[in-house]
Amino acid sequence: SDLSTNLGRVRDNDADVLLLTAHQKHAVIAADQMESQEVNVDAAMATVGSLTDSFKEQTGDNGNYWYGPSSWAVNANFQDPVFGSTSEYVQAHEEEFDYTPDYHNAAGVGVVETFKRAFEEVGELSPGNVRDTIRELEFSTAYGTVTFADNGVINKNMIVYQWQPDPGKQIVYPEAARQSEPIYPTPSWSER
Repeated sequence: SDLSTNLGRVRDNDADVLLLTAHQKHAVIAADQMESQEVNVDAAMATVGSLTDSFKEQTGDNGNYWYGPSSWAVNANFQDPVFGSTSEYVQAHEEEFDYTPDYHNAAGVGVVETFKRAFEEVGELSPGNVRDTIRELEFSTAYGTVTFADNGVINKNMIVYQWQPDPGKQIVYPEAARQSEPIYPTPSWSER
């Protein structure tokens, strides 16, 4: 619950980036203690908890400029071969199921569309041929771009948000989904 020693090391070593791999509680502590200890970095990111409204409510202005990753967002703007776009997928999902989809739903759509595309493109239908066809695919879905590395692992870009003083939480990466340019480097505490 006290990160002052570690944050002091960050400050004393003039670190460029702080990547906090912890839970929201620690992200809140870090944001507040960075201000009180005048720890300045070009970018601060927490892997968990920095994207919630409660993070921003608890940190106030100290939460500005923090980055956080997400696997998907309802307001991303990806093209989709079945629905047209992310927003059209979200609308169709809400109309059909009466709730806003989360990344699990969108990932499922991406999986089904990937197999559909592979089945359409494969020469001979066999597990090995379908697998090899999937590895060669590269196309956009409501979930994002589908493409795979040579070892079969999906090359999925995460969405990166940044809390900005105005208008608030914004998608800054990838460019295809960007709502605002990232504010980088983060202004020092004395410049805020």
